[in-house]
Amino acid sequence: MNVPLYHYSCDHGAAGIRKDGKVVPQNSILGHLRCSWWTDLAVPDREGLGLTSTLLDCDRTAHRFEATRTAGTLPWA
Repeated sequence: MNVPLYHYSCDHGAAGIRKDGKVVPQNSILGHLRCSWWTDLAVPDREGLGLTSTLLDCDRTAHRFEATRTAGTLPWA
């Protein structure tokens, strides 16, 4: 992919990303598939990205990280 990709995170998630220098894929609701979510939106659309924080107290768009490598990235279809 040739477009910049961004990962958004809340404060406590951002601390781990800064410490490790990477976004670590988490277990998903899809079972064995581990994934991390990225977007080409440089300015987050909370509704569109599903980061409304309706059920959470944290701001899930407080921090933006840009991918430095995108090889193997697949779009969600």
